[in-house]
Amino acid sequence: MTTDDRQVTIALDFRGMPTKAKLSVAAVVVSVAIVSYAEGNLSARSSEQIRGPKPLWRLLCTNALGAAAYLRWGRKDVLDG
Repeated sequence: MTTDDRQVTIALDFRGMPTKAKLSVAAVVVSVAIVSYAEGNLSARSSEQIRGPKPLWRLLCTNALGAAAYLRWGRKDVLDG
């Protein structure tokens, strides 16, 4: 069996997965995307551009709920000063 054959088998296995399993995979992908974006945004901002201590937000951004909270409430807007 070649590498290409294994990739096709994995794709076929995903298609045969139950709907709940597919939703779980999608939730994990979305969660990783939100956390990655929030961590990148947090790294790119200075402490003055963040509400509260940066290390606290870094800790909270280890899961999707904390990352979403940071993206909603943890960043200062340009107008906030």
